Amino acid sequence: MAASLGDDHICYLLLARGAHPNALDTFGRTGIFLAARHGHINCVKMLLAFGCDATMVDKNGKTAIEFAEEEAKEDEKVRVCIEWIKVSIKLVEYTKSRRPADQTRPLVHSCYVGEHNIHHYQGEGIMYLADGGYLEGEFVDSLASNHGILYRENGDVQYDGTWSLSMRSGRGRENHLGGGMFLGSWLNNKYDGFGKSFTERGDLIYEGGFRMGQRHGEGTLLRRDGTLEYEGSFSKGKMTGKGRRVRADGVSIIGYFLDGNGHGQAKVCNAKGQL
Repeated sequence: MAASLGDDHICYLLLARGAHPNALDTFGRTGIFLAARHGHINCVKMLLAFGCDATMVDKNGKTAIEFAEEEAKEDEKVRVCIEWIKVSIKLVEYTKSRRPADQTRPLVHSCYVGEHNIHHYQGEGIMYLADGGYLEGEFVDSLASNHGILYRENGDVQYDGTWSLSMRSGRGRENHLGGGMFLGSWLNNKYDGFGKSFTERGDLIYEGGFRMGQRHGEGTLLRRDGTLEYEGSFSKGKMTGKGRRVRADGVSIIGYFLDGNGHGQAKVCNAKGQL
């Protein structure tokens, strides 16, 4: 049913939890028959990755390709599905002649569906992860590169942005599990460079520099009600250096800070800016 409807996420969850990729319906057709006929490209890729037999025939003696070809003239997506099936069949034939009998799976990793060359994942694809999430985007030498979207198991977007060597590096957006968001620069899976943090309501709470996942450099910290809490220098996530801290009663402390506390002499102003 999931393959017929094109619900690639449910299709993946079922396969990952042990559903047989060659399960038959009353017409003797497997999921790939229905997915291909309806042009559900991702479902076709997934079924192939989990080892479905693309050469099986239904009760009418038709293969998945023949069954899908009835719709191919009208739908470009169906034609793409057919090409994927043809490539998979050729890969199975290729590996059977070059690998032991118990290692005859196509050159598509059980957790990867997508373009590849003889040795690596290469091009657009989907990598399914052990935690149920999946990464969709571009792969170079089997590593996520350039733009990619990381999804959680429930289908929500966790990260949308740039990758390098399968790590978040460059500009991207992360949606936090409990709500809230980070938008900015990344390096090796950590916030690094300029970025903004938002609450679950979309309100800005920090804007400024980051290093190794922590606030670092010049930045502005806001309270949840939008009022200023601190503007100035940060180091390793704490207010350190020259800055201005504003208490909840509106009193400002201007001076130097160390690990979040005042350090040395400082100017204190009331809410009206008077010393």
